[in-house]
Amino acid sequence: LGNLNPRRQEKGEIIAQSYKGVVLPEKVLVEKDGQDGVYLFRKGRVCWQEVEKIAHLRGKVVLSNLTEKDWVITDPQLVTEGKRVTRINK
Repeated sequence: LGNLNPRRQEKGEIIAQSYKGVVLPEKVLVEKDGQDGVYLFRKGRVCWQEVEKIAHLRGKVVLSNLTEKDWVITDPQLVTEGKRVTRINK
Protein backbone atom coordinates (compact mmCIF):
# COMPACT_ATOMS: atom_id res chain seq x y z
CA LEU A 1 0.00 0.00 0.00
CA GLY A 2 2.99 2.31 0.09
CA ASN A 3 2.19 5.56 1.93
CA LEU A 4 -1.55 4.80 2.19
CA ASN A 5 -2.99 4.21 5.63
CA PRO A 6 -5.14 1.03 5.45
CA ARG A 7 -7.59 2.50 8.02
CA ARG A 8 -8.14 5.74 6.15
CA GLN A 9 -11.36 6.11 4.19
CA GLU A 10 -11.59 7.96 0.91
CA LYS A 11 -14.67 8.75 -1.10
CA GLY A 12 -14.56 7.74 -4.71
CA GLU A 13 -16.76 7.32 -7.70
CA ILE A 14 -16.90 4.39 -10.07
CA ILE A 15 -18.18 5.14 -13.54
CA ALA A 16 -19.85 2.00 -14.84
CA GLN A 17 -21.10 3.52 -18.08
CA SER A 18 -20.24 6.48 -20.21
CA TYR A 19 -22.65 8.59 -22.23
CA LYS A 20 -22.29 10.95 -25.14
CA GLY A 21 -24.44 14.05 -24.88
CA VAL A 22 -24.85 17.40 -23.17
CA VAL A 23 -25.13 17.42 -19.35
CA LEU A 24 -27.56 20.01 -17.96
CA PRO A 25 -29.60 20.54 -14.77
CA GLU A 26 -32.87 18.59 -14.93
CA LYS A 27 -34.82 21.83 -14.37
CA VAL A 28 -34.13 22.96 -17.97
CA LEU A 29 -36.48 20.29 -19.38
CA VAL A 30 -39.79 21.49 -20.83
CA GLU A 31 -42.46 18.99 -21.87
CA LYS A 32 -44.47 19.81 -24.99
CA ASP A 33 -47.06 17.47 -26.51
CA GLY A 34 -45.66 14.59 -24.44
CA GLN A 35 -42.09 15.15 -25.67
CA ASP A 36 -39.09 16.31 -23.64
CA GLY A 37 -37.33 19.42 -24.87
CA VAL A 38 -35.48 22.56 -23.87
CA TYR A 39 -35.85 26.21 -24.71
CA LEU A 40 -33.00 27.64 -26.76
CA PHE A 41 -31.95 31.21 -27.50
CA ARG A 42 -31.91 31.56 -31.29
CA LYS A 43 -31.73 34.84 -33.19
CA GLY A 44 -33.20 36.81 -30.30
CA ARG A 45 -36.16 34.50 -29.69
CA VAL A 46 -37.07 31.53 -27.52
CA CYS A 47 -37.20 28.31 -29.55
CA TRP A 48 -38.25 24.87 -28.27
CA GLN A 49 -35.96 21.97 -29.24
CA GLU A 50 -36.89 18.32 -28.73
CA VAL A 51 -34.26 16.30 -26.85
CA GLU A 52 -33.79 12.71 -25.75
CA LYS A 53 -32.90 11.92 -22.14
CA ILE A 54 -30.01 9.47 -22.20
CA ALA A 55 -29.32 9.32 -18.45
CA HIS A 56 -30.01 10.93 -15.06
CA LEU A 57 -27.06 11.88 -12.84
CA ARG A 58 -27.86 13.39 -9.41
CA GLY A 59 -30.23 16.17 -10.52
CA LYS A 60 -28.67 16.45 -13.94
CA VAL A 61 -29.62 14.87 -17.25
CA VAL A 62 -27.57 13.77 -20.24
CA LEU A 63 -29.37 14.94 -23.39
CA SER A 64 -28.95 14.19 -27.07
CA ASN A 65 -29.99 16.40 -30.00
CA LEU A 66 -28.03 19.42 -28.70
CA THR A 67 -24.62 20.80 -29.58
CA GLU A 68 -22.05 22.78 -27.64
CA LYS A 69 -23.09 25.83 -29.69
CA ASP A 70 -26.72 25.77 -28.49
CA TRP A 71 -27.67 28.43 -25.93
CA VAL A 72 -30.00 26.61 -23.51
CA ILE A 73 -32.29 28.78 -21.38
CA THR A 74 -31.70 27.62 -17.82
CA ASP A 75 -34.87 29.13 -16.28
CA PRO A 76 -37.58 27.95 -18.70
CA GLN A 77 -40.41 28.99 -16.38
CA LEU A 78 -39.53 32.64 -17.10
CA VAL A 79 -40.09 32.46 -20.88
CA THR A 80 -42.51 31.18 -23.51
CA GLU A 81 -41.83 29.87 -26.99
CA GLY A 82 -41.48 32.65 -29.55
CA LYS A 83 -40.84 35.33 -26.93
CA ARG A 84 -38.21 37.91 -27.88
CA VAL A 85 -35.31 37.83 -25.40
CA THR A 86 -31.89 39.40 -24.98
CA ARG A 87 -28.85 37.32 -24.08
CA ILE A 88 -26.85 38.57 -21.10
CA ASN A 89 -23.20 37.50 -20.98
CA LYS A 90 -21.94 36.59 -17.52
